[in-house]
Amino acid sequence: MEQNQFTIKDGVLTAFNAGEEKDIQIPEGVHTIGEGVFKGMAWLNSVIMPSSLKKISASAFKGCRKLKKVEVNDGLLEVCEYAFHKCHDLEELIFPKSVTQVENCAFLYCDSLK
Repeated sequence: MEQNQFTIKDGVLTAFNAGEEKDIQIPEGVHTIGEGVFKGMAWLNSVIMPSSLKKISASAFKGCRKLKKVEVNDGLLEVCEYAFHKCHDLEELIFPKSVTQVENCAFLYCDSLK
């Protein structure tokens, strides 16, 4: 995966331009996934978050229906509202101890979540 597929400004991932890439690894140095960056990308299967990540903004992965696996490293602090809304195939997400806030409806309609 090429770095130029990510639009990053001051540590905030603001866009992802990879067509129908199914498995992604967000680059180190990103501290925030911007609002709605991956919204509606129903073909995504897995996402690996960088250790620098602190915040997953509202609706960041909303509607990623086939997203099954999300790897989060210690350091994540906040998961905003509707971040994973309608990620129907998401089976497991283990929060690191660093998480201090999970907002309302962050995992609404995550039917496969255990």
